[in-house]
Amino acid sequence: MSEPRMLIVDDHDDNRYTLIRRLRRLGYPDCDEAENGQVALEMIRENTYDLVFLDLMMPVMDGFSTLRAMREEGLSDHLPIIMISAADDLENVAKGIELGAEDYLSKPFNPTLLSARTASALEKRSKAIANLNAAKYCDPASGLKNKQGLIEDLDSEASNVSAAIIFKMSKYSMVMSSYGNDIANRYFSSQAKTLRSMVDLEYPEVKEIYRFNDDLLSITLESNDSNSLVQIAHSLCRKLSGRKQVDNGALNEEVVAGVVADLDEVTSTDILQRLTSSLAQTCSNAPVALYDSEHTSQALRRIRVEADLKDAIDQQLLEVFFQPQVNVSTKEVVAAEALVRWKHTELGMISPGEFIPIAEENGMIVALGEVVFIKTLKTLKTLDKLGCSVPISINIGSDHFLMHNFVSWCSEAVEREQVPVQFVKLELTESTLLNSVEEGVKVLSQLRSKGFKIALDDFGTGYSSLSYLLELPLDQLKIDKQFVDMLDKDKRSENLLSHLVGLAHELDLQVVVEGVENEAQVSFMEHADADLIQGFYYYKPLPQQEFVYLLSKPVN
Repeated sequence: MSEPRMLIVDDHDDNRYTLIRRLRRLGYPDCDEAENGQVALEMIRENTYDLVFLDLMMPVMDGFSTLRAMREEGLSDHLPIIMISAADDLENVAKGIELGAEDYLSKPFNPTLLSARTASALEKRSKAIANLNAAKYCDPASGLKNKQGLIEDLDSEASNVSAAIIFKMSKYSMVMSSYGNDIANRYFSSQAKTLRSMVDLEYPEVKEIYRFNDDLLSITLESNDSNSLVQIAHSLCRKLSGRKQVDNGALNEEVVAGVVADLDEVTSTDILQRLTSSLAQTCSNAPVALYDSEHTSQALRRIRVEADLKDAIDQQLLEVFFQPQVNVSTKEVVAAEALVRWKHTELGMISPGEFIPIAEENGMIVALGEVVFIKTLKTLKTLDKLGCSVPISINIGSDHFLMHNFVSWCSEAVEREQVPVQFVKLELTESTLLNSVEEGVKVLSQLRSKGFKIALDDFGTGYSSLSYLLELPLDQLKIDKQFVDMLDKDKRSENLLSHLVGLAHELDLQVVVEGVENEAQVSFMEHADADLIQGFYYYKPLPQQEFVYLLSKPVN
């Protein structure tokens, strides 16, 4: 540890000489001098000092003015200042303490007091610096070292880290937006505690746990066996995932992990980049990914898309296209489905199949859904003014649907945009309702009581669809495209689809068939008595202006 560096500020040469000589006898040889406050300020701005001895009465700039200037510039925040004053000048001493001085010494200097007060001031500064460093390298909410702490440990010469794993909590952002910062931090701390207990019990090779970012936990390890590391990541992901209690509610967390091995001779900057890249290679079907340099470009694209998607949502850059639904009998456009599209300024059109899973995994799906909802309402408002409104289906994600204020949010949005509620159809998949059928029935009933129409999407792709039809308050059933695709391959598929349409009609449900792309399929839907057709045979998804024109143009 280096010797403390001190600055002696006094307009009398003899006083500076005497004090410096005594400090050197006490073991503090590194002392600088300044003859007035103005010189001292310039020196403090340019150098780092551990203690300042400051005379109060000086020409050019006295001690009081110096203290004020230091306080205004933040120079005295963690720099102790001991005033030098006459023994009977207590009034000025009190004034100096009010301005931020630490202590005082009277002239002539008493060696015992000088030693004690110097040691005390230096100890206080040492503790303040230690606290600052702790704050710099530690996350106050969880008590874990932060990302800067991880970098510090990786750069340490004593570091013998061979591998690292990073974990991402997909629902953290939703907790933050729904419950606020305090509860989100408590949720993170709970997950960190779970990770700590697992590590302490089962994985002695883990060296440290870090809060890498708001929703990211990371660990460093001494192990360098890739297979073992992946197994550890899978085990910890399973423990951190699943149903979690949050405040007065619950959520279904899905944690993914990126694994980086062989860290010898790798810089901390490269390690962080590899952690981020490995995490970007994960998905719900493959929650653990081992860093692979060959996949870096793909991972970097995902990172770019993830970052830009947040900006696109915040800045309302996403577009809503509308795919018309055609009446099977009359061949007229009588409804539509709202579909989100994203044309990136540099990457071009990005498929929903690419960015929607990213939104789901990063807690942005609620915000994305709200953008689509509001833009669809604005289109409905335009159609209403033109006198050509049709019901439009809006896809609702499970995170949005399960929010405690979902019903009131929908109602307030419709009222605010002044849209006739009967034209707003909420489209949900069976998987959205799997976690709690009872709660789902309750929410759907509330929505229908307020005038919303309800459609069940992707019917036939789940495991309990038939039983759900008897429980859920629905208006419409959408038969998935996969049934249409099988029509030409298997005669039984024709019988099955016909029976599904008939069953839906028995339950007083309107039937929409998706993915109709050729004349034979259209003909079959007429024979099967389906109500509406949605597919490329009639219309691809249309931009908002084209869709409005289609409905508003005069009939020839």
